Amino acid sequence: MGRSMKDPPTFSLKKPYHRWKTEVEAWKTVVTLNKFVEEATVAQVIALSLPSNDEEGDIRGKVMDAIGKNLATTAGYKKLIDWMDDHMGRDEVCTTVERIRDFMKYTRKSDQSVRDYVAGFDSRYNAATNNGLDKL
Repeated sequence: MGRSMKDPPTFSLKKPYHRWKTEVEAWKTVVTLNKFVEEATVAQVIALSLPSNDEEGDIRGKVMDAIGKNLATTAGYKKLIDWMDDHMGRDEVCTTVERIRDFMKYTRKSDQSVRDYVAGFDSRYNAATNNGLDKL
């Protein structure tokens, strides 16, 4: 079946950071409105879901060392996202290049329906044009 809605989106260095950040924001809204997770503990739940392995590095440990005591507050989420932006995020130029690259490399898979392909194409095209593709 997969992950539970109560579990935050998985962070990976292989996935675009902006996508993880957008998914986490959506997840936070859903779980706090449905009272699955209290607002004051959202940052702790996200921090505990961060990778701590050889492949991805000890991101969880770094977060805990840097801001661990500040996570159990309603302001903890902002502190966590600010830390992630500073250490895992990319500047606007990198984000623009990443979104344009994502659009340019998008191809239809043999088992993908045309409807799914067009939806994915539109999503990537809009992300790229909103980040400067139309200015190139």
